[in-house]
Amino acid sequence: RYRPPAAMQRLIQRRHPTCVFPHCTRRATQCDVDHTVPYDKGGRTCKCNLAPLCRTHHRVIKQHPSWTLLQPWPGLLVWITPAGKWHIVTPQ
Repeated sequence: RYRPPAAMQRLIQRRHPTCVFPHCTRRATQCDVDHTVPYDKGGRTCKCNLAPLCRTHHRVIKQHPSWTLLQPWPGLLVWITPAGKWHIVTPQ
């Protein structure tokens, strides 16, 4: 299913208390719980494919294909900028 159950949302918010975009400090409770691999492209609704993104950064990843976001295992996110710089975000 597309929308994660409430318990899964809370787990994601505890794992990352803020937006996972590098240097963003918006609280996860004020963010969208986003699919790293989009749901409509086969992404699962599971803790291995979800992370909190504030609305602004949610749009960055969805509307700017030159950004890349990977989640090689649950909670470890790798952002790759258009210039090729990597930012690694770990669970807290």
